[in-house]
Amino acid sequence: MKKPKDAPSLDHVFIVDAFDPRAQEIEALARKHSSSVRVFSMDCQDFREVCGEFADALRVELEQRRNVMVCFGAVSGVRGGVVEALNQVEKEAGRGTRRVIVSCLHGNTINKGFRKRGIPRDGIRHVRYDGDNPNRWMKKFEDLF
Repeated sequence: MKKPKDAPSLDHVFIVDAFDPRAQEIEALARKHSSSVRVFSMDCQDFREVCGEFADALRVELEQRRNVMVCFGAVSGVRGGVVEALNQVEKEAGRGTRRVIVSCLHGNTINKGFRKRGIPRDGIRHVRYDGDNPNRWMKKFEDLF
């Protein structure tokens, strides 16, 4: 059965970020396009604990054959282990997700972080966050839906 045009294009959006103001802005945008949005904040908790919660929640959604988008910051994605957990869960479930990295860092800097840790960046879209000019980055982010 096809979804009506006004229905959300995604079943779930997961946001994993260490910068709460950015996570809140992403959450507001994602609610326009998804029936469910969940935020995993890495600002005060242990990265491994949050990453484990994220992986468990993602595994449940992918096993139920739902369409999922995962948004994360550069720090939480590369150093926090989100990308590694995402790769492992997708491999186990045999199903992929839409991946978006939202960061104020330039693309070359992000690529260097991936290379330095030996993590492939395949299939990860990048939106450059600009707190001073929100309309510009928000438009680019919404285009990914």
